[in-house]
Amino acid sequence: MVFAPQRYDRRWHVRAVLFAAFLLVASVIMFVRVGAAGPGAPCGVECFTGAYVNDTPSRYIVLTFDDGPAGRATDDILAVLEERQTPATFFLVGRNIIRHPEQVRRIADAGHIIGNHTYTHAESLAYAGQRRMLSELDRTNALIESITGRSAILYRPIGLKGLQPFEVTPAPGTSERWDWLYERGYVTVGVDLDSNDWQMATKEGVIANMREQLDAKETMYYGIDLQVALLHDLPQTAAALPEILDMIEERGFEVVPLTYVLGLSEDEVMPPVVPGASVVATTALLGGMTFALPVFFVLAFLLMFVAVLRIVTFTWFKLAQRRQAIPYRRLLPRFQGTVSVLIPAYNEAENVRATILSVLQNTRQPDEIIVIDDGSTDETFARAEEMQAKYPGIVRVITQRNAGKSQALNNGLRHATGEVVVAIDGDTVLDVECIDAVVRPFAEPRIGATAGKIVPANTDTMMEKYQHLEYMVGQNIDKQVVSALGSVNIVPGAVGAWRRDAVLAAGGYSTDTLVEDQDLTLALLGMNYGVVYVPDAIAYTEVPRTVRSFYTQRFRWTYGTFQCIWKYRSYLWGDRALRLGWISLPYAFLFNVLMPVSALFINMFIIMGIIVGILHPGFWILAAFTLVDIFYAYIAFLDEPRRSRKYIALVPLQRFAYLFVYSAIIFLVVLKVLDGSPTRWNKLKRLGSAERFFNERMGGSGMTPTPSAGY
Repeated sequence: MVFAPQRYDRRWHVRAVLFAAFLLVASVIMFVRVGAAGPGAPCGVECFTGAYVNDTPSRYIVLTFDDGPAGRATDDILAVLEERQTPATFFLVGRNIIRHPEQVRRIADAGHIIGNHTYTHAESLAYAGQRRMLSELDRTNALIESITGRSAILYRPIGLKGLQPFEVTPAPGTSERWDWLYERGYVTVGVDLDSNDWQMATKEGVIANMREQLDAKETMYYGIDLQVALLHDLPQTAAALPEILDMIEERGFEVVPLTYVLGLSEDEVMPPVVPGASVVATTALLGGMTFALPVFFVLAFLLMFVAVLRIVTFTWFKLAQRRQAIPYRRLLPRFQGTVSVLIPAYNEAENVRATILSVLQNTRQPDEIIVIDDGSTDETFARAEEMQAKYPGIVRVITQRNAGKSQALNNGLRHATGEVVVAIDGDTVLDVECIDAVVRPFAEPRIGATAGKIVPANTDTMMEKYQHLEYMVGQNIDKQVVSALGSVNIVPGAVGAWRRDAVLAAGGYSTDTLVEDQDLTLALLGMNYGVVYVPDAIAYTEVPRTVRSFYTQRFRWTYGTFQCIWKYRSYLWGDRALRLGWISLPYAFLFNVLMPVSALFINMFIIMGIIVGILHPGFWILAAFTLVDIFYAYIAFLDEPRRSRKYIALVPLQRFAYLFVYSAIIFLVVLKVLDGSPTRWNKLKRLGSAERFFNERMGGSGMTPTPSAGY
């Protein structure tokens, strides 16, 4: 058996923590590296002597290419340079290095000089402050080091078109902007011959502009005619490059490397670095990012497509349903059969009294209320007995040795006499019309179970508010759509009703998984019973208040979902039970497993992108998903009171905080599933929120129910 829920083993925690620690250390090393002090061997202005090695009268030109590497265009440029044995300097952009690291190696292996052209190439960098500029340069330099084993001290500024190549590197003290660049080991390189190739649509335009520039007035530096030409890694430039080189030769120019005219060696403009831990970490992360980038975009596109398709379909259904304007309870006749209520309780002393009273105060009182004390160690049994003594004939309390919720419910089923059994948790209080609503669909013989609407009773902390938002969106749209197909895949433990004969035929509540309610729901779907959602059957329940308790609950739910999908996998795409095989299981796999796990990897990619500076794709994809979530939440809250719509404002925070925590939980569940070691149920500590809600908002403390079965 792949999933074993009964035993507990902490060894998988150790492996998960070690793996997470490895990722954290690698990320920190890289973060420190990209924030470290500039190039590996700081040189800066000390390397630039202000004189040239060759001062004989001649005409020199330096070819520089900006904005690469750029894929096919860079390959074509390198091929022409290799064929003509021509040196050049490539000023590379960090985010393009991530996309084409192999081209960086080709440039270096061909003997060309590599310079730094910032990470993002944002126009705003022309006016950026010291901190942002250094961050851009250092991150790009870290990537160059990880690929070539050398630093890049030459820097081509953004937005300095028209400035002379060496007038932008004045002596220290003459320009505040460049002082701190010198101190970090960078030397700026400008331009005086601009091809304007980025403005030209064809190679002919590039050639014509270069001809005009070459025939212009000579530029003299220290008695030498020197031109520093600016080109870009563009298709039209690559196509025009052979003719440009012919023009240069015809006019008597000698193409020389930038190091030749600066009087610097290759080791001075590209100092070798020691391949230490930081370079190794950067190289590893770069490799991962290089692989992940195309996968990320494909995955993000597919997720966005599925999300948009889901939203369009579900929203259309939701709005169509709203136009009917018919309360759900009026669509069905009242169920005339007998009803039993089961309340399994383990250490529910804080809420059990309110739970029983809320059942008794319903407009339709059940024929019996059975409280099953599952070996509680607090006052649960005593308080339940008090209610039995106060309301004899309708409230019954049975007790058993602690065996778990599934066994407690099965024990209750054996004592129940009702045709329909309503099962509610011991921390739940019911709305006054809940029981009447949740049992109505059983007038249809093929309905096997119904799911009520869960509303958090406690919404004080941000964690509780996030859960309220999650519950309302999931129930007000998703569950209503699948309910129309009779294929709800989870009847919640907080409030749900079951056809007793169908449950007994299915073997009762199973102990094979950690989510007995979902397990039984899928079992009934496998028997071709319909399972529907009843939005008028409202129950208020206590939700986790802290991150730790939230983790405990969601870990069990998520792990249990994996177990259920594995248990019923033989029904996928089969013809034995269409609702289960063609709707419920695919829906659960897609939206409860695949999309959350995919979102986990997208979140991890975005985090790594932030570490190495890839903000643009991650930011826009996150923004798109957030806008989609806001719209979806708005549609979901149309049925909620106006005061509740304030929760829509929490959607951006929910995506960045709450969903990140949920992604981390999924990550641990995936590790747990792959590890194969068993886990346990994990009971949440109750805080009495349901009872306080019942007393303060439902008037429970002052009401005295009058027991009467039926109507």
